[in-house]
Amino acid sequence: MVFFVEVVKRTVSMRLHFLQHVWFEDLGNIKVWADKREITISRTAFFSKEQLPSINDFDWLVIMGGSMGVYDEAQYHCWPARRSLLKKR
Repeated sequence: MVFFVEVVKRTVSMRLHFLQHVWFEDLGNIKVWADKREITISRTAFFSKEQLPSINDFDWLVIMGGSMGVYDEAQYHCWPARRSLLKKR
């Protein structure tokens, strides 16, 4: 029987940022995973018109879903900024 144990000595905490489009979506098990690894979590809540962070403010980016479709850009103020952020990364 073989067991693998994650042993990581970090000098700098990893930073996970997530983009939240609607109030009822959250990270679910991703949060459990990140908390277990002491990863710092931040978010941009587009439904509250929060601004995106700098590209240098996070190491991982999680983009949550929502009810919008690919052709609904005109209805959502956040899409141009989100697209610009993704192009930088």
